[in-house]
Amino acid sequence: MGHMLNDYWAKGPHLLNDLLGVLIRFRENNIAMIGDIKKMYHTVKIKTIEQHTHRFLWRDMDTGRPPDRYVIQRVSYGDKPSGTIATVALRKTAEMGADKYPEAAQVIKENTYMDDIIESVSTKEKATRLAKDIEALLEGNFKMREWIFTHDRTDLLKTIPNDKSATTEKVLGVVWNPVQDEFVYKMHLLNAPKKQRNEKTHNDANNPTKRIILSQVNSIYDQLGLAGPFTVRAKILMRELWGIENKLGWDDAIPERYKQYCRQFCQDMLEMNNIKFKRCVKPKDAANEQPMLIIFSDGSSNAFGACAYARWKLNDGRYSCRLILSKHRLAPIKKMSIDRIELCGALLNARLKTLLLKQCRYKFIKCYHIVDSQIVHSMIQKESY
Repeated sequence: MGHMLNDYWAKGPHLLNDLLGVLIRFRENNIAMIGDIKKMYHTVKIKTIEQHTHRFLWRDMDTGRPPDRYVIQRVSYGDKPSGTIATVALRKTAEMGADKYPEAAQVIKENTYMDDIIESVSTKEKATRLAKDIEALLEGNFKMREWIFTHDRTDLLKTIPNDKSATTEKVLGVVWNPVQDEFVYKMHLLNAPKKQRNEKTHNDANNPTKRIILSQVNSIYDQLGLAGPFTVRAKILMRELWGIENKLGWDDAIPERYKQYCRQFCQDMLEMNNIKFKRCVKPKDAANEQPMLIIFSDGSSNAFGACAYARWKLNDGRYSCRLILSKHRLAPIKKMSIDRIELCGALLNARLKTLLLKQCRYKFIKCYHIVDSQIVHSMIQKESY
């Protein structure tokens, strides 16, 4: 295994696939599929010499006898290199079966993140065949726990109609409803831990603190940036609280002028439970051609950002646009002109294009970068820039 690791590190240190790239490819086609590898770490054996660095003693609570000596023979979850070793073993398995199952091997190499295999294809039949090929390729080395496809769990929804958690799955942290084939949010209000509560802040709803608000903001996982307009407001609020004079303590009640803003923030966060996004960015009635990529960017005194859309021509001649992802950043604390902040947004705009061209399998027929500032447009045309 040591020689295998050296070979892979010689090719490049980044063994894990780009998480955002995997999610982007997960949104490309009409049928999504996710699979979970069963006991991925414990499937991989370690060399005998390495087993002896994992010795432990055991005597089953019997203090009257000498302890027995054992060694761990499989990759252990707690070791630092465990993730790397398991990933290398999985990729090596894919390479060994690439001649017989080339498509399955490609999926394992490009669309896995740790023990999750994530892909999207055009038809359910292709998804079923691909799942069987992956299982056949991994047979004898790794075992799949289960597969979930788009429109699965419809029967479960009829059995438990009011239980939303029974019909959703987490895909690299993103909540996916395979029945409706949509991304959804599951937000709830957090309370301060009992150890941090005191008489003044026992009512969390009416007396929010920096600790509670930060925990609430960090509970929002939005890797694709689909909820960017909301999350950026939360970050602006946190920066304002950090800038308050006299250095507000973690468990001190925030000033009165911010309380209404915090209540609105909590109310809006609960409203996110009603927000849904189509998982697939390609409409079912799209014409047989590649989409156009359109990226908007803008900036303000508080933040700047960019969002990328795929624009499709439909069979009836109309067009459909769907959000792929977005990115935003807070404006620097040091005061800058709006033009320079919008220029930062234009840079983020260009970087989104680079990311999508690298990670997305669409062949975009055209790409448009749109800014609403003539000054920024003139600045990027200058040769000196």
